[in-house]
Amino acid sequence: MTVPSYKHLKFWKHFYLNSDLIDLGSKNNTLPARDKWFQALELTPFDKVKVVLLGQDPYHTKGMAHGLAFSVLPHNKGLPASLRNIFKEYQADLGYPQPRNGDLRTWASRGVLLLNTILTVEEGKPLSHKGIGWEKLTYEIIRELATKSKVVFILLGKQAQEYKAACDPCPVVAAAHPSPLSAASGFHGSKIFSKANQKLEELGVEKVDWRLP
Repeated sequence: MTVPSYKHLKFWKHFYLNSDLIDLGSKNNTLPARDKWFQALELTPFDKVKVVLLGQDPYHTKGMAHGLAFSVLPHNKGLPASLRNIFKEYQADLGYPQPRNGDLRTWASRGVLLLNTILTVEEGKPLSHKGIGWEKLTYEIIRELATKSKVVFILLGKQAQEYKAACDPCPVVAAAHPSPLSAASGFHGSKIFSKANQKLEELGVEKVDWRLP
C-alpha cells in the first residue's frame, strides 16, 4: 500500500520489509483500523501541504483514532482532553466559536497535514508502537517537505520537537503538548494558529483558513 502523492518516499520499501508493521494489520487491538493508517497523507497531498501539525501517537481509546492527529469523527460526542485544549486555544487565539465536533478533516483539506510521529497504537496502551518503524516515515516526510521551503511545522510536545532539526530550513512553531498533563506548561497561550499563519505570510504563502464548522 502506498499513497500516490507520497509514492516517491523510500519508506514504502522498508514498510513492506518490516514484519512488525505488516503484522499490526491483523491485530484487532491495533488502532486505528488498517485502512486509516495513512489517512493524513491521503487527505493532504504532498504538493498541497502548507502546515504540518505534528502530534505523538493516535488516541488509544477504541472508536476515536481515524488517521489524523488529534481528530475524531463527528459521532464522538465526548471530545478527548487534548482536543478540548486545542479548541480552547483555537478560540482564544483566533476568536472563533467552539466547533460543533472534533472532526479536523476540514483542516486537512486546506493544506494542514495532521501527522502523528507514530501512526498506530495498541488499544489502551499509549506509545506502545514507539520504535517499531513509523518514525522512519515521519522523519522522511518532514525532510521531503522541508525541501519545499514553503511549509510551516507546528511541533506539539517533546516527542514532536525531536524532529525540529529535520524541519530546517522551514519555520517552526513549537509548543507544549495539549494533553492535560502539559497544556498549562506552554500550550495555552501559545497562539499556534496565528503564529503559523504569520510565518506562511512571511514565506509568501496564502494563510490557512482555520475556521471549523
